[in-house]
Amino acid sequence: MWHLGLKYKILHLGLPSPVERFLCDFLENRTARIHVGSHLGDPFPLATSVPQGSVLSPTLYTAFTRDYTGSAAGENILYADDVTQVVFHPGRLGRMLNARTGREIARVSTFEETWHIRTNLAKFTVIPISSRNPPPLIVEEGPVEFKAQGSLLGL
Repeated sequence: MWHLGLKYKILHLGLPSPVERFLCDFLENRTARIHVGSHLGDPFPLATSVPQGSVLSPTLYTAFTRDYTGSAAGENILYADDVTQVVFHPGRLGRMLNARTGREIARVSTFEETWHIRTNLAKFTVIPISSRNPPPLIVEEGPVEFKAQGSLLGL
């Protein structure tokens, strides 16, 4: 998570000042080191990410993404840093579903660009549920491969 963006959102939650200070201080002066074999690198500053294993980290991620909104085209299911987007289209035309899905992906991309979030494209899956083969779906990176199955919330 982008620390400056997270601090901005923390300060706009309406929390008591001591809680705001505590949460913002939690993000200050964070460093990391890389350990490979017997070698330990020098500490370097972190402007993104929160400590893995901290009980605060999932809560901070929820605060960071709480303004991620759904749309009339479908539902968004968020859990920790997993997002599942279900897009509906009542018609029979695969082109229309693809257009709607493309718009939803673009909307998510805009949110992610604004708040410096990167989608893990290795975990990105489109599963069409239709009796017909839909035409190819094109997103920023190029065509998206349709798959018969995927994982939901890491399962």
